[in-house]
Amino acid sequence: MPDDSIFCPSCGTPVVTTKKSKKENESIKPEPTNSGGTVLNVKQTYGIINLEKLPEGHEIDKRYKVIKKLGQGSFGAVYKVYDNELEIEKALKIIPEAISNDKEAMKSLRKEASIMAKLNNASIVRVYDFHYSGEIKYIDMEYVEGESLADIKTEKPDKKFTEEEVKQYAVQILEGLNYAHKKSVIHKDIKPQNIMLDKSGKIRIMDFGIAESVQGSMSRLENTGSSGTLVYMSPEQIRGENVGREADIYSLGATLYELLNGNPPFYRGDITYQIINKQPENIKGISEQMNEIIQKCLKKDIRERFSDCEKFGKALSNKNIFITEDKEKENEPIKNDFEIEMIFVKGGSFMMGSNDGSYFEKPIHKVKLDNFYIGKYEVTVAEFRKFIEATDYKTDAEKIGKSRIYDRGLKDKIGVTWKCDDKGNIRPESENNHPVIHVSWNDAKEFCKWAGGRLPTEAEWEYAARGGSNGSSTKYSGSSNINDVAWYSSNSDSKTHPVGTKQANELGIYDMSGNVLEWVQDNWHDNYECAPTDGSAWENRSSSLRLSRGGNYGYLAGNCSVASRYGNSPGNSHRHIGFRLALVL
Repeated sequence: MPDDSIFCPSCGTPVVTTKKSKKENESIKPEPTNSGGTVLNVKQTYGIINLEKLPEGHEIDKRYKVIKKLGQGSFGAVYKVYDNELEIEKALKIIPEAISNDKEAMKSLRKEASIMAKLNNASIVRVYDFHYSGEIKYIDMEYVEGESLADIKTEKPDKKFTEEEVKQYAVQILEGLNYAHKKSVIHKDIKPQNIMLDKSGKIRIMDFGIAESVQGSMSRLENTGSSGTLVYMSPEQIRGENVGREADIYSLGATLYELLNGNPPFYRGDITYQIINKQPENIKGISEQMNEIIQKCLKKDIRERFSDCEKFGKALSNKNIFITEDKEKENEPIKNDFEIEMIFVKGGSFMMGSNDGSYFEKPIHKVKLDNFYIGKYEVTVAEFRKFIEATDYKTDAEKIGKSRIYDRGLKDKIGVTWKCDDKGNIRPESENNHPVIHVSWNDAKEFCKWAGGRLPTEAEWEYAARGGSNGSSTKYSGSSNINDVAWYSSNSDSKTHPVGTKQANELGIYDMSGNVLEWVQDNWHDNYECAPTDGSAWENRSSSLRLSRGGNYGYLAGNCSVASRYGNSPGNSHRHIGFRLALVL
């Protein structure tokens, strides 16, 4: 900056000392003021008061007594004050001289403050008034005791939050944004610094629209055309276009990316070029579902993002699945809106594998898992049909035209069990409550994603099949007598049967030893050497095959134990393989 600069042309921060002013300031002596304030021995702003260093006890407009400075940004200083008239604590955003001298910026600020004063939502920091006529210009706001997510992030050992923390924060942020968007208010500067976590653990959003007015003034000084904070800005915002709620959704996606990753999607090199032209890499160490949600937020084309906060929130909250309030109640069934019942499985340790079966089931090894939910039944034809109808998804079998259904020229898109009627015609049985078959691993994965869950890992599947932490050591899931719990070669008549018609296991889960094999998340491995011990999916890509578990209606009893495991191509669909849904909270 030039030696005689009064304030930074980039951010508007007043200059405290310059080569020219240093000696002059040494000769300045404090004098009392008629406003009850103090003359500070520093570079002067507004004549005698340095707005960046208002001391404790300083009074503004003979009403607000400064308690302490809360922060400093491009907007200027923010102070915690005591309102002598209303006898409450507030926050004052002091408008720096660079902004107060810009008539256009002040006009915009007045308009935005007026809009903000009408927003009344638990997730939004309230704006009470805009003072623009006195010696010091400021915005009178609600005081929220807490920290910004940016500050909290710096205190984290690895400088990032857990996925569960981020989900909880995001849902609250979206509630506030959705409220504002419905009132046609766009924030335009969502970032970790503008999101507070109060002392009660609730999220509060700051600076709706205010940042645009302030930074618009700064942009004119810098001769640039966009406002916002670059690393969180949407492509359309960077291009200077009029923006809508999709820009806030992009910025929130970039914010969540940083909270999970430690850094924003693009923060080095030519950031503008990358935001406009490149899709960021997936974040390591988080779920595939969360990565997909964030990537959707960060699409370049606004039509490919979530169209509104409600859809975004639904994806984050797994709203397709209804979770009971008592998440720790063991064996508690839950249902989503198309009646998939889920069973809570309390985490614990178990010995996975078997020494009595094949080489594929060895060695026995200890695995420790966290809590999770798993389908009470295998996914049924009716449930899969709803997915097809809602998404117009084409199964792998349909794409290659080799499904038994399509060979028969039928319109159904789902694999079912077939038999001849009295006239010799091949017809589907009453299939709605039968487990869906002719679904590939890819198909099963897409259904689970649509339903708000995922496929179980192999360890989760076997742990649930064994009855969880309170399970027994029976060979089959729920009994040592296979006829009690499974449809298999000796009792099935070579066809699937309605789910839940055999005895359940200790957790209340059905058909884990028969009826159909079930896809799980993991890649196939010949044995358990070097297998994960934390219950996670084993996906090191040593094999292109995917795993299925549980036995089926055509297998012999010896192939239906809780330890039996099989490998199949993820793109192939079979008449004896289905799946069940899993969910981790």
